[in-house]
Amino acid sequence: MALLSAYNLIRILLTAHLLFGILLIYTPKILTEQNIIFLLGEAVGLPHPKSSFHLNPLATSILGIMFIFSGISDLVVVSSYEEVSRGYWDAQAPFRMAFFFFLTAYTYVLRPGRGNTDISINPLKNSLVFTWAFVEVIMWFWIYNQLKEERRGAQHRIETRRRMQAQLNGEDVDDFGR
Repeated sequence: MALLSAYNLIRILLTAHLLFGILLIYTPKILTEQNIIFLLGEAVGLPHPKSSFHLNPLATSILGIMFIFSGISDLVVVSSYEEVSRGYWDAQAPFRMAFFFFLTAYTYVLRPGRGNTDISINPLKNSLVFTWAFVEVIMWFWIYNQLKEERRGAQHRIETRRRMQAQLNGEDVDDFGR
């Protein structure tokens, strides 16, 4: 048994999304001044977000609202029935992990300093985007592995629940739960 289940990891991630959304709406400068962003940015040679990042309240507020919406929609799915939730996260985890992996690779491989030194051409190539995508890759990889480990137990619980429901309704149940 793992220390944290897949659903607990998803809850931690959606709480972080809600927190990031609130910070982006009210005080985006706090995010750009975090040590982890500076450290990872320096380690891979990425520039830091422009000082004008936090001076654009419209863009940071819209980004914050998107983070909050993502967190709330994930919370709704995590809180739903296990059959629905399990199928959703089994499909979403590898897709999200791959998306953030490609975003991390894009930010790293095409970073300024490799012939293209102008960051104004593509503002996605900075330490803030790289750190966010890198942490998301780590989290979604962990969630994906936890979902795989928990799959057999979840299928057994779902099957048992279906059989009990069918018995309560007076229906015949075969070995496949139908």
